[in-house]
Amino acid sequence: MNYMQPLTSEAEAIAFFQQLALEDKSFHPDDSPASITYWVTGEPLFTPLEAEFVAARIAEAFTLLDDVYAVALDAVNSVGE
Repeated sequence: MNYMQPLTSEAEAIAFFQQLALEDKSFHPDDSPASITYWVTGEPLFTPLEAEFVAARIAEAFTLLDDVYAVALDAVNSVGE
């Protein structure tokens, strides 16, 4: 996923969360991407640079979506359907 590309629409924000879920990189939107680790290995989920960009995309999502939490949860729940 290209984390560097700013989100400019509701559709892009939804697609961002869906892609995170598909890549098994979902996390609570209030958490810092830099603090998220793989639960099995304890390794960071994102590189430091990726974490910066993901944090920026999450901030953008909060301005574009009425309910970021519902969108993030729907994305996780839709994986495997």
